[in-house]
Amino acid sequence: MILSKNDNFIYLFMILSFSDNMRVSQDVLNTQGLPFQAGIPVSTNLFFNRKKELNELKTVFLSIKKGVRQDVALISPRRFGKTSLLLKLKEELEKEDIVVIYFDCSKVFPFSIENFLEIYIKETLSVFCKKEGWKILPSRIADAVAGSPEAVTDVVASLVSIIGVEFGDFMKIWFQVKKREKKPSALFESALDLPERLSKKTGLTTFVIFDEFQLLKEFDKDFFWALRARMQEHKRTAYAIAGSSIGLMNEIVSTKGSPFYNMFLVRTLKPFEDKDAIDFLKQRFKSANFSIDEDGLVAIMEKSGNIPFYLQWLGLNSYLLALHLKKRTITKEIVDSAYANGLLTIPQFEREFGVFTKTQQMVL
Repeated sequence: MILSKNDNFIYLFMILSFSDNMRVSQDVLNTQGLPFQAGIPVSTNLFFNRKKELNELKTVFLSIKKGVRQDVALISPRRFGKTSLLLKLKEELEKEDIVVIYFDCSKVFPFSIENFLEIYIKETLSVFCKKEGWKILPSRIADAVAGSPEAVTDVVASLVSIIGVEFGDFMKIWFQVKKREKKPSALFESALDLPERLSKKTGLTTFVIFDEFQLLKEFDKDFFWALRARMQEHKRTAYAIAGSSIGLMNEIVSTKGSPFYNMFLVRTLKPFEDKDAIDFLKQRFKSANFSIDEDGLVAIMEKSGNIPFYLQWLGLNSYLLALHLKKRTITKEIVDSAYANGLLTIPQFEREFGVFTKTQQMVL
C-alpha cells in the first residue's frame, strides 16, 4: 500500500498523537474507545492472558494469610507486560483483604537513599490509611515527612494520635537524621519495618512490590544487605522484586555472594503463545467493530514476536491506519504499512535509551 504525502502526514500525526505519547492518560484512552493501549501498563479488559502466571502468584502470596511466606522475583525483558501483571496481581490481592504496596523504583528522583526511604514511607502510610479508613489527607503525610522538625510538630502529633506509636517512632528517627544527629542508615530499620509494624497493629497481612528493583543496585553496597536483614525478620509482610534488566536481576538473585542469593522463587515472562496472540487480536479488533484476516494476523504476530507491548503497539497502529483509510478489515497490507510508518523507530529508541544511567534517563 502506497500512502500519498497527505495520507502519510495525517497518519503519522495520528500515531504521534495516540501511540507515541507514552504518558497519555487512561481517561483519554477510554474516552477514545481505542481497542489497544501501548506505552503504559494495561488494565481492565485490555489485560489479556497471563492467567497461569497470575494464578500462581496469587496462590504463593495468599499463603501468607496462613502463616507461610514465600517471596518472588519476577524477571522479564522490557515490554513483556511485567508491570501490567504486577498491577493486576495487586488488584486481585486487594480483593482478598491484603494490603499491597506497589513501589516503582524508577520514580525515585533525585536518586538517593534518603528519597527512596521518604517515598517508601509515604506510600506505606497512604496505603494503610486508605485500607483502614484513617481520616488523614495524603498531603498531611507528605507535609510531615518532607517538612522540618520545627514546622510539623503539630501535624506529627495529630498523625500519631490516629496511626499510633509506629508512626511516632519513625518520625523521631527521621527528625534526628534531618538534624544530622544520626546518619541516614539509622532510618533503615525504622522505615523498612513500618509495613510489618502496621500489619501487626491492624491484624492485616502486607505484600510489597519493588518494581525495577535492579535500579537500587546503584546505592551503597551495604544497602542490599540491610534490606535483606529487615525482610528476613518479617512474618506478616511478603515481597516481590521485579526487573527488566535481565543480567542485573540474575546477578542479584542467583549469584553466590549476593545478599539475595537463593532467597526468591524466580519466575520469568515469555511472549504469548500463537493461540493466545490470535485470540487477543481478534477480541480487541472485534471490540471496535473491526475484523482482521488470517494474513493480517500472521503479519502482526511475525512482526511483534508475540511480545505483549508490540502486539498492542502494532495493533493500535494498524487500527488507526485502517480508521483513516475507512477500512473495517485489517489486512496484511495495512499491517505492513502501519509497521513501516510507526513501529520501526521503537527498537532503536529502546536500545539507545537503555545505555544511559538512571540519572541520565530521568534528565532525558
